Amino acid sequence: MEGLQRQSEKLREKLRSVTVDLIDRRAWAFQALRTSPQQRQALIGWLDTIRRIGKGTGIRVPLLRRKLRAR
Repeated sequence: MEGLQRQSEKLREKLRSVTVDLIDRRAWAFQALRTSPQQRQALIGWLDTIRRIGKGTGIRVPLLRRKLRAR
């Protein structure tokens, strides 16, 4: 009986985890549908600039941060 109880708890936790993941994915999918191509392009540009900043220790970091604020 205890083994079944433990198995039930594990399955319940797995179900909760999968449900949270499903909700997260559906929410992002809906958001992607609502985003216009121009907005998507702006977000990709922002992400590219963030990647270029990297650790934030480079000589061009202040310039890149100003670029981000201007968007």
